[in-house]
Amino acid sequence: LEKGYAVQVCSICPLGECGSICRKQQERFRALGGNIYSLGNIEEGVIIDALVGTGFSGKAEGPLAEGIFLANHSSLPIISIDIPSGLCGTTGKVETVAIKATATVFLELPKMGFFQEQGPNHIGELVKGTFGLPSSYIDQVDPVALLVEKEGMASLLPKMEASRNKYIAGYVLALAGSPSMMGAGTLVSHAALKSGAGIVRWFYPAEGKEAFFPTLPEVIRDPVEEGLSGLFQEMTRAKALVIGPGMGREKKAQKEIKQALSKVTVPTVIDADALFFLSKNSSFTLPKDAVLTPHAGEMRRLIGEEEDLFKACQTYVEEKDCTLLLKGAPNFLFRKEEPPLVLPFGNPGMATAGSGDVLAGVIAAFIAQGLPIRDAALLGC
Repeated sequence: LEKGYAVQVCSICPLGECGSICRKQQERFRALGGNIYSLGNIEEGVIIDALVGTGFSGKAEGPLAEGIFLANHSSLPIISIDIPSGLCGTTGKVETVAIKATATVFLELPKMGFFQEQGPNHIGELVKGTFGLPSSYIDQVDPVALLVEKEGMASLLPKMEASRNKYIAGYVLALAGSPSMMGAGTLVSHAALKSGAGIVRWFYPAEGKEAFFPTLPEVIRDPVEEGLSGLFQEMTRAKALVIGPGMGREKKAQKEIKQALSKVTVPTVIDADALFFLSKNSSFTLPKDAVLTPHAGEMRRLIGEEEDLFKACQTYVEEKDCTLLLKGAPNFLFRKEEPPLVLPFGNPGMATAGSGDVLAGVIAAFIAQGLPIRDAALLGC
């Protein structure tokens, strides 16, 4: 108002029911010439959502629910202060209705509820705001997780040098595909090449030899031999392996997955049907430097129907000493003795068959180029 904007305040509570701070600010606002209206249709402008604060829990009902409904159906941009009203900041649950924000200006620190349950559907773009809290107080907080920002991520990329050759760029192996899902191996291989790997060799099922599966001409293709002798021979030169995409759950595929994981000597991205194998063999010891890339359904198959999936994932990596990238909206990266990382990247267009195969190939390519596994998983995501 002081800066010349036209401001319309819609209050959902009578003045007498408001707290002392709210009453003081209402009086100050009116003294400046501002007007306060009862709840009604909103037809133009930008909506600032300040209905309830971070401490809200339970159900939005009565005038609060009505205000949220009117805002969501106004077709106007909505900016939520700190948290969308109606969303639980701890759990991300919405009991009745909650604001669907265009952007949420979180104050000092984001809430875990932004990234769990229904939170991602309500927060919109996240923007950091501040109210002057000294950094010394923030430094005292033991974080539940760390939010990864895109700024600075490029510095993690492999360094390009003039003397780079295909061996420096790294050699990626893929054990993937089945007669009905040869595309999985194609996607893994393409992704690895496009992400900078110097050599990619795809071991595909011999019975799928006659199937039509187009791939880049640079991809070396070998049929899988009994005992995986070819795979193990190439592993002496390779820098990374992808195993599982599109392999299926037949006995033959499960046997090959077990053989490969039992003798693997390079960092390995374990995805899809290889994760299914692990879920059926919970005592199986993971290879050193394993990266698991399950979605929530695959993770629950691995650990059982745990109520707190986030906590269960951290327990899993502590026990198995692996890197775990939980795919979803958003993604979470778990590593032993490290705070989980929240990766709020991607969009609903990625919800299509094959995205996970591409992710596995990208991560393997970064590993093959010499990046630490954590950085490879971050950049792949």
